[in-house]
Amino acid sequence: MRYYILIVFFLLTGCIDEVSLTNPQSEPKLVIDAWLSNSEDYSYVKVFYSVPFQSGDFNVSSNLAEVDFVTLQGLTENSNYYLAYDSAKHSFLLNDDFQFNSSETYRYYIRLSNGDEISSKWKKAAGKPIIEGYEIDFTTKNLFRPSGNGQFTNFDQIFLQVDLQINNSLSDIPYIYSKSSGIEEVFTVSINEFCTCTCYNPVSDITGKLNILKNSPNNNLFSVAEITMGRLARHYVHFDVIGLNETDGDYLAQIYKQQTMSGTIFDPMPFKINGEWESFSESGEDILGNFIIANHSSYSFVIDRNEIFSENPLLDYYFEEFPDVRESCTDYYPEASLEMPAVFH
Repeated sequence: MRYYILIVFFLLTGCIDEVSLTNPQSEPKLVIDAWLSNSEDYSYVKVFYSVPFQSGDFNVSSNLAEVDFVTLQGLTENSNYYLAYDSAKHSFLLNDDFQFNSSETYRYYIRLSNGDEISSKWKKAAGKPIIEGYEIDFTTKNLFRPSGNGQFTNFDQIFLQVDLQINNSLSDIPYIYSKSSGIEEVFTVSINEFCTCTCYNPVSDITGKLNILKNSPNNNLFSVAEITMGRLARHYVHFDVIGLNETDGDYLAQIYKQQTMSGTIFDPMPFKINGEWESFSESGEDILGNFIIANHSSYSFVIDRNEIFSENPLLDYYFEEFPDVRESCTDYYPEASLEMPAVFH
């Protein structure tokens, strides 16, 4: 009897090593992430190999590819620009003297150190977004808050929906892609009378999703952010607004569709998102990623939530408690700055 008990004990407590099975679909693939626009922040080429996912490892990793050169070619002007490698950004970048021509047709041409030559398709940019202003409206989200003893209570939180007014025709800009960032004024409390309890916290991504929007001839308002009214301090918002052609907009829309799948049986079947790179080697291997050509605009302003509250005091707000700190606001917000940014002066 003791013998069988020991066997069962070791079976229940023993570790089972993960078994890695070879799967051609999960082998490293060449990936080229390339952008070109009138902004240096959206003009780069990254060339790397994907790394198979290992369970328990949620750090995105990759292996850089060895590249001889990357050039940008202009079709009409018969131009050729060599990109320089920036080791800090792991990217190939254009020189400062490059002037983006929105009426030109461009492509990237790449040669790897193994001799493989790769080209993107020729592409022309969409128009530059014309941002004429913004509108703010109220919306609600059903959220949960702790109610004690490990329990949670759901409630409706009021948010500010920020829409930008973009006045471009559908033929000029088929798609709008927006990225949001900002700085939030945040308050804390302390029993220390010398506490610096106000600080300014950077927000790298307000939207929290890939915000790709299809242009419509019947509506020139595009939803770009939602800001909680659970805190009443000021919030500086900055929007990068990018006009995309039909092909590149469809590509990002497919990526967004994959990202927002819920994992239920009601989701559409997973599908392969093909890039548009052409390899001149005989291997015929798939190349992932894409070349996206864009036209960039930006728009910034400060939202004073306290003023909005004073003008609309009867709405059913739920306000968050101020965090308790010892000496400084940065005890709770370590990335924040105690110095007021110029945008709030």
